[in-house]
Parts: sequence; structure tokens; C-alpha cells
Amino acid sequence: MTPLERLKASPDFVRQTEPVDIAEAEALVGHALPDDLRDLLSTCAEFRAFFGENYFWLNPVREFIEINTNADIRECYPGQLIFASSGGGEYYALNTTVAPPRYAVVPAIGGPEDAIDQGPSLNHLLERLEQDRLFDEPPE
Repeated sequence: MTPLERLKASPDFVRQTEPVDIAEAEALVGHALPDDLRDLLSTCAEFRAFFGENYFWLNPVREFIEINTNADIRECYPGQLIFASSGGGEYYALNTTVAPPRYAVVPAIGGPEDAIDQGPSLNHLLERLEQDRLFDEPPE
């Protein structure tokens, strides 16, 4: 089972009960989302739990839109689409400044230059969360 499948199987995973227009969210934040993040945001209404030793607080789609259309966030974290947090000092984001986009951990205090690459997929990020390797050398 992949880390993403384990997240979806968790008792802390609250399924979306109303249809979510991900295309509208993508239009509002100005960027297409990769399939794995698109799927997670469209199926999960809430997830707040430890994933391994690290807390993972997934933002529902409405909060994803609010955060990523906020002028202050866009100024502080250009090119980073924040979709979750550690509940403390880090955000989990999609780094759209590279092609193809990659997942990253972004410190709440700092700037985009402080982002730590986590890999090309949501499974890479979740695996590193589970294994408490967020601050290790970036994956290839």
C-alpha cells in the first residue's frame, strides 16, 4: 500500500460529501494541479493526524483557494501552492517554479528560497513524512 493509499484508508480521512470543482480551484490559483493532488483535494474533506512522526493537516479545497489567492501569501511564497501544514512551523506545498512541479516543505518563517524539495509526487512527500526524513537531502 502506498503512503497516499494509507492516508485515504486512515480513520482520520474524512471523505468529501459534496462535489468539488477542482477546475475552478485551479483557475482561481492560476495553475493546473498534478493528478495526485487533484485527486486528494477532490476526495478528502479533512485530514488532520500524525503521518508517521509528523503532523499533516490537509486544507479543504475552500481553504486551499483562500490561502493561495491571498496577496500576502502570494508575495511571501511566490510559486508555492500551499495545500497542507504541519500544524506548526511548516507548510506542505507544490512548487510551481520548476517544471514539472515538485512537492516541498516551506518554513512558515522564511521565504521561497528556504523551501526543501520532497520529490515529484505526493507519495514521495508522504513517504518522507512517515519516515521522518523531511529535512534529509532532497530526492532525485
